[in-house]
Amino acid sequence: MKLTKRVKQLMSLMTLEEKVGQLHQVPPFFFSDELVNEVAGPLRKYKISPTQLFHVGSILGTAGPEEMKHLQSMYLQRSRLKIPLLFMADIIHGYKTIFPIPLAIAATMDPKRSETAARIAAKEATTSGIAVTFSPMADLARDARWGRVMESSGEDPFVNYHMTYAAVKGYQGSSLKDPSTLAACGKHVVAYGAGIAGKDYTQAELSKHSLYQYYLEGYRACVDAEARLLMSSFNVVEGIPSTVSSFVLKTLIRNHLGFKGVIISDYDSLNEAQFHRVTSSGEETALKGIEATLDIEMSSAIYQNHLIPLIEQGKVSVKLLNDAVGRVLMLKEELGLLDDPYRGLNPALEATLPLSENHYKAAYDVAKASPILLKNEQALPLLPEEEIVFVGSLLDEQNLLGAWAWHGEVERTSSLAMVLRQRYSFPLLMTDSLEETDLKTIQKAKKVVVFVGERSKEFGEARSKMSPTLSDEHQRLLQTILSINPNVITVVMAGRPLVLSPTVVASQAILYSFYLGSAMADVLVDTLFGGINPSGTLPMTLASDVGQLPIHTLSLPTGRPFEGKTYTYTSHYIDGGNTPLFPMGFGLSYTFFSIQKAHKLHENEDQIDLDVTVQNTGHVYGEHPIFVYLKTPIVGVALPEYQLIAFNRMGLEPGMRQTLTLTIDKKHVSYYDTSFKRHRFDGPFHVKIVLMNEQYEVTL
Repeated sequence: MKLTKRVKQLMSLMTLEEKVGQLHQVPPFFFSDELVNEVAGPLRKYKISPTQLFHVGSILGTAGPEEMKHLQSMYLQRSRLKIPLLFMADIIHGYKTIFPIPLAIAATMDPKRSETAARIAAKEATTSGIAVTFSPMADLARDARWGRVMESSGEDPFVNYHMTYAAVKGYQGSSLKDPSTLAACGKHVVAYGAGIAGKDYTQAELSKHSLYQYYLEGYRACVDAEARLLMSSFNVVEGIPSTVSSFVLKTLIRNHLGFKGVIISDYDSLNEAQFHRVTSSGEETALKGIEATLDIEMSSAIYQNHLIPLIEQGKVSVKLLNDAVGRVLMLKEELGLLDDPYRGLNPALEATLPLSENHYKAAYDVAKASPILLKNEQALPLLPEEEIVFVGSLLDEQNLLGAWAWHGEVERTSSLAMVLRQRYSFPLLMTDSLEETDLKTIQKAKKVVVFVGERSKEFGEARSKMSPTLSDEHQRLLQTILSINPNVITVVMAGRPLVLSPTVVASQAILYSFYLGSAMADVLVDTLFGGINPSGTLPMTLASDVGQLPIHTLSLPTGRPFEGKTYTYTSHYIDGGNTPLFPMGFGLSYTFFSIQKAHKLHENEDQIDLDVTVQNTGHVYGEHPIFVYLKTPIVGVALPEYQLIAFNRMGLEPGMRQTLTLTIDKKHVSYYDTSFKRHRFDGPFHVKIVLMNEQYEVTL
């Protein structure tokens, strides 16, 4: 990275201690007003002196604009060179206006909505002085047991690329000099989503070819969109924790993908290299970290305590330190912090802009394209004049924001019960344990809408599940209701793709909704009553049994496929089926669509334009994603039979016919060979176009 004259001059004035400090990030609680007189608890634990503390370069999270202003001013008063702190935080799917969790945004299959959510999150978060967000999470997620699938864009690398790319653009805008933008930090390099058995913080076991072919795409999106930071992952890859892995950080990220920005560790992960039994001391850990080009250490103090002795002993070159410090200072300069340490800080705006009417409308617009209709035997939409009863304790749940909504205000979030009471007078049985009088009410109803699933505390970081299914309580609730009234509509609210029981499948209709944030209650009620026509599709496959996990649509073909044959020696389970309950990309509508024709419109060296004529053959307006899959040629390495190469959303009035142009970017029509070199497929291309239950095949 080429340094500016200003950064070079600043670095020429810095001591070794001041340089090392720029590579250290601490939480706000490390600072206290008593630091002038004594070493406070966190400093004692990490063996950091108050002098070292006032050399640190960045802060992890703040409670609000007042805390940021206090910390920055206190720091600058004691800083010799007046290099301001850089404030970073987990702004994952909104600041106070909470958008759908990223997995729910992926269900929209609309990168523009991903960009909108990120842009508004940046506008709100910067008013409290935050300049960097630890988002988007670019990890490919294929195991529903992992709690952090909620932060992902799901199982498909092509979808992951485009949703991630759009989020980075939304956060960073056209220029980071704009104080309403956030520098994006993509995470977690690499393959954090490939942890064994869906557990957090454990090793990733996958082939190198899978790593290159599928798992790199999200991080490639971050680099292509010019994200200014990337975060290392907790997991071990190829025997080495990513945080100290030269293969991961240098070979893959800097050399192969061409990333030139700042790499930051995850919380305490540099220190944890010793717990992985890869390093035996803090000194060795610091050496491996700086050699791997890890720039900022989050929380722990390995660099602070060991880099200077390593330099003095000649084990670490000053150039390695200067390279890392240069990248950090260049980020601060690009953000404008060297000119304005309080960049974006505006307490008055922070009190009024978040959750403003326009921002809520934007959150509603993103959320309305997310709910997924999995089944509908003419049970939905509901009619206001019908005899309907709503059942389930989730009706009364106000925390519909989802995990990683730190600044979200639950008390200002409407529950489903609140919205239903405002609009209708239907019976609301807000319990999972039905009394005799409840059963009588249910028995008389024409339709029973039952809410089941997860609460926000059941998904997110460190929320892995051995059995991602409905709780026993929710299973009993559905069974009881179905035994007395078969006219059941099940609404599943979750932060991951749950394995749905036969009881759920027996419902007349199933509406699946990942957590949608501030507008969730309004969106679900509007969808149930037809104000919104459901248009989401699954970003992750729904397994038919826990034993199928992990399951996804990009499995490699086998020489002994199961084709319904009864003999033993094929790839199958003897106690269950191979097919999922619903595949990635599945989703119904209140209307129907037909693909009339498709043909190649134009082709050049970089892209193919495909014209597809579609018609709404139903009776209501509808939107829906349309997908283009390539039938992969035989190229000498095993690849899935079909690979997603384009998708878009379209909307049509009833009876309307329209020709859409879908652009296929040839750089994504590619594969890695056995030497891990990337090649484009040669044409002609045989593609399958999928729109809801319609398919159309054409050769381009």
